[in-house]
Formats: sequence, structure tokens, C-alpha cells
Amino acid sequence: MDLMGYVIMRLLLTGASGYLGREISGQFNLLNKKIIKLSNKGQDTDYNCDLTDKKKSKYILNQIKPEKIIHCASFVPKNSHSYSNIKLLSKNVQILKNLLNYTKCPIINISSMSVYSGKTDKPLKEDDKYEPISFYGKCKLKCEELIEHSNRPGLSIRVPGLFGFPRKSGLVYNLLYSKKYNLPYKLPTIPLIWAAMHVSDAARSIIKLSNFTLDYSEKVNIGYDEKFSVNSFLRTLEETFNYNFNYKLNHPLFQLDLTKSKLYGANPKVNFKEVLINFHNQI
Repeated sequence: MDLMGYVIMRLLLTGASGYLGREISGQFNLLNKKIIKLSNKGQDTDYNCDLTDKKKSKYILNQIKPEKIIHCASFVPKNSHSYSNIKLLSKNVQILKNLLNYTKCPIINISSMSVYSGKTDKPLKEDDKYEPISFYGKCKLKCEELIEHSNRPGLSIRVPGLFGFPRKSGLVYNLLYSKKYNLPYKLPTIPLIWAAMHVSDAARSIIKLSNFTLDYSEKVNIGYDEKFSVNSFLRTLEETFNYNFNYKLNHPLFQLDLTKSKLYGANPKVNFKEVLINFHNQI
């Protein structure tokens, strides 16, 4: 990758009305950078299209003729059961196939930490062996492989679980809100692999990576440079806000190797604790 500035004039953002897509779009607006926004159904977008539909996708993409794509459009699990919803999550693979079939430009694919199994104490590198546990992770990995085998420049950005407004759900928000206002809360009942990143930090990292000229297929982890687990998150809340959790279940540690994102200057300048304090003050 070579830093060339924002030379791509027709930059298409898919999933522009989604959680991450809205944040990316808003930050491009702050940078006074014009992008083309596409969504399945949403306001304040340039085009609406169901990208799982081959015919509609071909028609819209031939109209847009993008020169680079940031691909955020995705069916994301809403609960533990939907991580294995094969029919729903397979649509993510179909969407990417349509983008590959009806465009020729580089694709920046938003992937997920779920492509890793997390069964190691070492920071996970982009080229480590993958053994996704969930079907969601398997679909995300399949999308990465499709780009890698498409013989076009591409970048898959592996993102941790996201939190931050306007979303009012997820472990981070639910625990901060419940503890701050002395309300009942729920904690995971089985061990799970967990890491988190504020949506605005993720968007900034993605935009920085989109600023590069791609000439081959690449994968990059983004996140905060530290180890994560549900237990370490609870300890941070206890130490920072004097909250108390009587919780005995042990969860595995998870850490992404961020050497590449640091090399490209795309790593956040803040740590998880600093972000938590700021988010807590906003709730």
C-alpha cells in the first residue's frame, strides 16, 4: 500500500444507513470528502438497493461505476441465536459476490474478529490459522477469501465488537447504563471470546486505511492495543467507577496483533479505559 491521498473520486459506501456506515459517512462529511452512499433502505443515501438481488445490484452498480468501495453492508447477529442463522448470514456472502461480479474496483471489506477462534494466549496475527466458532465468523472468513481469490486489489479490515451511540445495546452499554442508574443487569452465562471498540474509533481507522492505494489483497486488524476479556472489562469498571460485580465465570483472553494497523498509522491514539470513561459520562 502507498499513501496517495484521497484520489478516488467515486468512493462507494455500502450499508451507509447502518450503524458503522452512518459513522463512516458522518466522518467523511467532517473531512469534506464526497462519497456515494448506498443502502438497502434508508434516508440520506444516494441510492437504495437490496444487494442480495443480482439483477438490482447489477443495474445500480453499473450506474454508479465506483472506483473504490468501502463495503459495510452486512447482516449482523442481534443475539446469540442469530450467530448461527445460516439462511440470514449466507446473504453476506451473496452481497459480496454481487459486488465482485458487477464492479472491477478495489474493495475495502469490513470483516470481524469473529474469523478467529481466539484459542491462544498470543496476539492474533492476520495470517494465523483461522477456526471460526460461529457461522457468522465463517461467512466473514468466506468473504475475505472471495476477495483474496478475485485477482483484484482488496482489503479486509477485522473489527472488534462495536459500541457507542446511537446504539443502546450490547455488553458495554448495558452494564454502564444499568450500574450508573442502579438497574438490574445480565452477564454472560457461558465463556465467550470478547473485545470491544468504539464505533467512532473504528470509523476513523477504516477511513485512514481507505486512504491507501491498493495493489494487492491484504488483511488488517484494528482495535485497542491490549488484551480483552469479559473479566478484564468488569475489573476495569470496578477500578474506574467503584462498581461491584459478584461474578465467578472465567472467560478467555483475546488480543489482536495490531502491527499492520500501526504501520499504516490507522491505530487509535486512545485506550479502552479512556474511551469507557468518556462514554460513561455521556450515558
